[in-house]
Amino acid sequence: MHYEDLVEDPERECKRLCEFLGVPYDDAIIRFAEGKTKTDLPNARKTPKKAWLPITSRLRNWRTEMPVKAVEGFEAAAGDLLEELGYERAFPHPPEEMLAWAARIRESFTRDASALGKQLPKGWER
Repeated sequence: MHYEDLVEDPERECKRLCEFLGVPYDDAIIRFAEGKTKTDLPNARKTPKKAWLPITSRLRNWRTEMPVKAVEGFEAAAGDLLEELGYERAFPHPPEEMLAWAARIRESFTRDASALGKQLPKGWER
């Protein structure tokens, strides 16, 4: 599932997800924000990400709103997956320093997950 597809047609994408998961679809999945306001949640002003907001097309564009160095770092870490999912990369050949940074982050995450007894997906270390 692509985020862009979800915001473009939430009902279609949620039905596909439910079918994949083998669970019944319910319209409440896409109507979660109906009748709710930001002020319905405690501390909503302090934590707007947790407010009840409807699915909104083009809410944010990471390509134009993320700092260039952050995009470069993200693509160094997730570049292969981005390509696999059909996303165009802004930095198809990230600098060696960014690739090394991404490797350190992966190693740290792997160590922490292992210490907690969590099993990582196959191929995570690559």
